Amino acid sequence: MNVSGPIDVPIEALIGALLTDPEGGEMGCIIDVRFDLTNHIVVVCVDGPEGEVGLQWPSLRDYSIYLQR
Repeated sequence: MNVSGPIDVPIEALIGALLTDPEGGEMGCIIDVRFDLTNHIVVVCVDGPEGEVGLQWPSLRDYSIYLQR
């Protein structure tokens, strides 16, 4: 994930944010953030062109998040 400078936001701030892949393609909007408490995994749920998908947080390392207001 590309972040310029330190950032600290509540989970609610991510809802509605646009997620883009490293090439700039739109993945869709974040609709939920879920936690697998057993396996300690954070999953970002995105409503994209192919429907709802869940992406594990570490896989988003090179993605960009554009926060909406």
